[in-house]
Amino acid sequence: MAESTRFTLPRVTTWSGLRDEPRGAQRPAIALVPAPSRPAPDDAIAEGAALHRQAMTGDPSAIQKALAYFEKLRERHPADDRVTAYFADCQSMTGSTVDDSYGMFKNAIPSIKLLDQAVENRPDDMEIRLLRAYQSFRLHEGFFRRTSTAIGDFEAILSAWDERRFDLSPERRKAVLFDLGCAYHRLGMTEAADETWNRLLSLDGAEAFRRAVEKARGDFPADQEAELLALTDKADLLQEGIRLFEAGAAGDRGAARVARDLLKKAHAADPEDPLALAYAASATALTEKDAIEPNALFGSAIRTMKALREAKEKAPENPRIRLLRAYLAYSLPEAFFHTAQTAIQDLRFVLEAYEKDPALLSGEEYARVLHHLGQCYRRSNNDFEAKKIWSRLLADCPDSSYCAAIPAALREEATP
Repeated sequence: MAESTRFTLPRVTTWSGLRDEPRGAQRPAIALVPAPSRPAPDDAIAEGAALHRQAMTGDPSAIQKALAYFEKLRERHPADDRVTAYFADCQSMTGSTVDDSYGMFKNAIPSIKLLDQAVENRPDDMEIRLLRAYQSFRLHEGFFRRTSTAIGDFEAILSAWDERRFDLSPERRKAVLFDLGCAYHRLGMTEAADETWNRLLSLDGAEAFRRAVEKARGDFPADQEAELLALTDKADLLQEGIRLFEAGAAGDRGAARVARDLLKKAHAADPEDPLALAYAASATALTEKDAIEPNALFGSAIRTMKALREAKEKAPENPRIRLLRAYLAYSLPEAFFHTAQTAIQDLRFVLEAYEKDPALLSGEEYARVLHHLGQCYRRSNNDFEAKKIWSRLLADCPDSSYCAAIPAALREEATP
């Protein structure tokens, strides 16, 4: 029987989508890459990176949105180290939104391992190194010991920029230099910190960083410090100490240090004055808030809360003392100290006093009190009260920077 000349239709394999050619046809060699091993498309990474930038603002809803995006992308591309690094950083950020120590460590530790593995797999990928650098930089040194990792990554990123292997915008490069200096300073490596900050300030357009560097260094004019410390009158010591305490609370380390000395001197002049006691304790805590050792951090917080409780018992109707205690309670990690309810009670007391005497708070202080009270309700899983307070913030202080700090998911609902 004559051989059939009928053309054999190609068959489609369900796994690869490739066709089997007719028997005898010359097939080109094709490397088949299973989908899970393929890297994620650049446009998918770019879309996720935009969500990651929003998450970096600290908005819990933005963090969850970015985490969900990279979680799904990682399911499709589990072998892509860039996707893994973004996922790990988003996962780590969720640790800042939980109120229990277990949750904080549960989110941070697996993220550290994933980022370390991603860097080990792709040590020359500066995008991954940048993600690990800032994840390490954000973590408390006393608990995680990751500042040295951040320093190594920051240095590698800057070297790659110098060698034109990594693109950084001029402003981003300056920010990395500033943060590298802060990382050195955190570990007590003042010479390396100063060298880094001097390198930053030598760049064109870096003048905007000068004041930030001075604050981070703790600089304070020696002649002014000597003049202030020569004061002996308690009222003068309190006035100047409180002024510098406010500057220290805004990030000026030098002002915080001098405020502590002035306010401790005021308290020594009159140990029975509850306001002097409250400010002296708060100023001391301010200078110790970056303690590396956990025992030092906990000890400082406990001593200060005890002093503020004593001051409050001596002057229970003094709103300034209640405000100082509220600020401390607000700033402590809820995961360890569980002070959100104390902050709520004190902030509500201050608001009631403000309604009777509007001179009690400046406009910015009033906005800060409303913002912090809303955040405390949020930490306590009371979004209903948080929205009520933030609606008041938006209505009374629409131009305040604290309005922008309201989580986006609640801002629309809270808009009056």
